Amino acid sequence: GPVAAAIVHLLLSPKREFAADRAAAELCGSPHGLADALIRLERAAELVEFRASPATEPLYTFNPFVEEGLAGLFVTHPPIAERVRRLRALDPDWREKLQAA
Repeated sequence: GPVAAAIVHLLLSPKREFAADRAAAELCGSPHGLADALIRLERAAELVEFRASPATEPLYTFNPFVEEGLAGLFVTHPPIAERVRRLRALDPDWREKLQAA
């Protein structure tokens, strides 16, 4: 039972994350603010030393822990690059709008 529950959680967690990103983009009227914020958070995490328990990983907007090998299978957050790619795909003409501004 617990193993099956963990597998279901691992399968649903990224989908929920993408759905939350999509809902936030709709609520704000544009996906770009969230995409830019995710990029900034990722860059800031590279500059600041981070100390916390890996058990708290689901509480963060992105995974601040480097997970390798078997532990990488249990990461609940999808990669920032994939989240940003999906957010930008919600507004496919964003590059043209940026150039026109």
